[in-house]
Amino acid sequence: MKKKFVSLNNQLNYLREKRKYLHSTDIFETILYINKRKNLNDLNILFKKPIFNETKVLIQNKYSEVLKIKCSSYFEYQINRKQFFGFIIELKKKLYKTKSYKEDKIKNKTTLFKDKIKVPNVKEFNFIELISASAMKFLKKKSPELKSKWYLAKIFLFKFSYNGLFIRNNLILKINKIKSTIYNFDLYLKEKKIGSIIFMKT
Repeated sequence: MKKKFVSLNNQLNYLREKRKYLHSTDIFETILYINKRKNLNDLNILFKKPIFNETKVLIQNKYSEVLKIKCSSYFEYQINRKQFFGFIIELKKKLYKTKSYKEDKIKNKTTLFKDKIKVPNVKEFNFIELISASAMKFLKKKSPELKSKWYLAKIFLFKFSYNGLFIRNNLILKINKIKSTIYNFDLYLKEKKIGSIIFMKT
């Protein structure tokens, strides 16, 4: 079984603004960074629980139920029809370094409709930051964060490339309420569905 640990000290060891947990957008970008210049098919990421410590990333070509239970985030994807399984495992050292994240710049340009959200193209932000902040604008308006918070729980994309910058334009999130604490957003590029994301309030 082929497997590798990936050292990403500069990728996953920073907190955004005043958050005490690792932001899901950084996890997403890390997975893409590991596979830059490659096309990922059926990219599926499960954000199991908030991460408060530094992490290590393990990728292998065989599924492990033991590692999936142990890890804080689980992901899988295909490259050239080869299946890969990834596990982000939390270490003991606390995260303390911070970096700026002015997501209000995205939210201020996000347009909300009754059943969909138009995602803006704000050049200083990446794909996952744009769709995540746009969805959060809707969620916080629908159900403000008082005693509980909204978290990105899962994302699935049919196909994604780190260099696929074209998808920053013409992005739409179609709203599908599962229940008051769970929302699914189907992600469309123009009229073509390219994936979905799920947010949970806990």
